[in-house]
Amino acid sequence: MKTTKLYPLVLSALVLLTSQQALALAVLLGDPENGSKLESERCSGCHMRMLGGDGSEIYTRPERIETVEGLMQRVEICNVNTQNGELSSDQLDDITAHLNETYYLFDD
Repeated sequence: MKTTKLYPLVLSALVLLTSQQALALAVLLGDPENGSKLESERCSGCHMRMLGGDGSEIYTRPERIETVEGLMQRVEICNVNTQNGELSSDQLDDITAHLNETYYLFDD
């Protein structure tokens, strides 16, 4: 395959990677203080029913999420699967920022 045919593929991969990194950075710029409040009001009850205690074990268990993208996906899945009402994308970003700051510490 000629190099000129590879160029569009490489460029597309770089754009996709950069877009994902930009999205992750934007999420980590959410408001962790508001995210803490939302997590307490909207998430903890389900986690306590699942795991007991205060529910925080869901964030510290051995098979926990390993990437910021995984964390973003999990927060979105929980939002869709719960009966708590849909949270806005800003609220989801706030929860993700809080969880990252408190439990995960992914690089921003």
